[in-house]
Amino acid sequence: MALESSYCRHAPSSRLRPGDLVIKSSGGAGDREVLIFDRWTGGDRTAYWAYQQRRGYGTDHLVLRAGLASGSGHHGCRPFHVHEDQVG
Repeated sequence: MALESSYCRHAPSSRLRPGDLVIKSSGGAGDREVLIFDRWTGGDRTAYWAYQQRRGYGTDHLVLRAGLASGSGHHGCRPFHVHEDQVG
C-alpha cells in the first residue's frame, strides 16, 4: 500500500465516487485487479458499475459487487489531483 499512498488516499467502499479506484493488490497475476468506479446501481449501494480492462478482452463496463464485503481483499482508493470536468 506504500506505493498506492503516493498517488491516492483510502476511500471507504460506502463512499466511492465516480473515478475512484477499487484495488485488489494481493494474490497472483490472475487475482490482482484495478477497477474504475463509475456509479452505484441503486440507493442501497450493494452493487456498482465499473470499468475493467483485461488483456485479450478489452474494456468492459459491468456491474460488480467485488470489494464491498469486508475481507474481500479489495479497497477503495481516491486518486490525488483528479477533478471532475464540468464541461458537457
